[in-house]
Amino acid sequence: MEILGKIKTVNSYPLIAVPDLDSLILSDLHVGIEIVQTSSGVLMPRFQTDNILEELGEARKISGMSKLVINGDLKHSFSGKNKKENQEVERFLRKVSMLFDEVYIVRGNHDSAIKYRTSDFNNVEVFDSLEKDGFLIAHGHKKIEVGEETRYIVIGHEHPALELKDDAGVAEKVSCLLYGRKEGVFTVVLPAYSKIASGTSINNVPKNRLLSPHLRDIGVDHMEAVGIDRKAGVLKFPRIEKIK
Repeated sequence: MEILGKIKTVNSYPLIAVPDLDSLILSDLHVGIEIVQTSSGVLMPRFQTDNILEELGEARKISGMSKLVINGDLKHSFSGKNKKENQEVERFLRKVSMLFDEVYIVRGNHDSAIKYRTSDFNNVEVFDSLEKDGFLIAHGHKKIEVGEETRYIVIGHEHPALELKDDAGVAEKVSCLLYGRKEGVFTVVLPAYSKIASGTSINNVPKNRLLSPHLRDIGVDHMEAVGIDRKAGVLKFPRIEKIK
């Protein structure tokens, strides 16, 4: 599906392709979440990293994009002191650095000490934000300064999902991508790539309880939603204000 004429979905993977940047962009992988949860007493099988790597390989083939932008929260724990998680992050980076010509990591609020994990990879770089050709890519956990050249803002952090109810009143969450224009600038909110990390029910949460300061500033009612489900596919929805 083409979005805003500059952005495309790739099959039903929760990421976007931006041909002008020759890049796939995704957010909130939370690599190592199973390790951290298990160490806290919640037994969780380790499958996520291998699944993500397999999907990224397919997404590169389908899209033809040679670069990967990880827009924050590559890793899960805040501290960066979990040895097993660090090993899993380094394993992920080793594999993904072979899949793509260049890998850019935009630091998220979970990405403490991420620079130490990337030091052995020549084609992996870490940034606080990226700005190129009218695109500003930032994780979204901090306020965003919009420059004169900015036309598109791409954030993650919120883990947006739609809470939908059937005729019997049974609710189900569907991860979604959001996009909308405010004051001449389009904002695109990426879904969480992780299958495990829970999402914000974007059509039921008051504006002042949104996680991202940027979204608290601009709101989401004017935004349109694209449901992205690996099994159900890509589903177009109307503006959020119409599905509350």
